Amino acid sequence: MDATIRVQTPNGPDLYRYNHDGYGETWFGGPWLGEGVGRLWPIFAGERGEYEVARRGAGGADPTPYLQAMLHFANDGGMIPEQIWDAPDIPSAELYFGRPSGSAMPLA
Repeated sequence: MDATIRVQTPNGPDLYRYNHDGYGETWFGGPWLGEGVGRLWPIFAGERGEYEVARRGAGGADPTPYLQAMLHFANDGGMIPEQIWDAPDIPSAELYFGRPSGSAMPLA
């Protein structure tokens, strides 16, 4: 699973919903218009952290990187976005690898 849907960003590890996800901005950062590119979802970093906590007694991995990543994915107000940018920076669109994309924020 990690080899397919896990990505190490400058702000910590995160995961896609699934491979070939099509819900997200376009390749170049434009808004989703019925199709796009699935980006990384911070909620899954949290879920993976919880999973590792649950496995802790059975040799689970350290959950700290996942839980810390969620903190780093948040905006200055502490709100966690639906998705984070998973591609090279596009400063003109204010999209930066490992930071919030143009998706909903906060994720509700």
